[in-house]
Amino acid sequence: MANYTFESAAFRKREGSRASVFAALERSALRPLPAERFDMSQWSRARVNIDYHIAFDGNFYSVPYTLVQQVVEIRSTPATVEIFHKGQRVASHLRGRTRAKRSIGG
Repeated sequence: MANYTFESAAFRKREGSRASVFAALERSALRPLPAERFDMSQWSRARVNIDYHIAFDGNFYSVPYTLVQQVVEIRSTPATVEIFHKGQRVASHLRGRTRAKRSIGG
């Protein structure tokens, strides 16, 4: 019983096994994985400070000065921070790894 697996065990009430059904029906429907990895993102909101920066995750990220006192949406991934205003992306920054740093530009 060294080579026994649940998938290779024969069905009791019909022909075949889980492995044979997979090979016959489902394998052809599989597609290759996407070339680009899926990045988990988090969304949050912040108000733009008078110095046209937002505070997020212990760091400060710049936005256009015209958005002072406006509420913006933040989309963060492990690598980037994107800032949106009314659905339009207004800034994008690499995510800071250390605390209390300012990110300018983007």
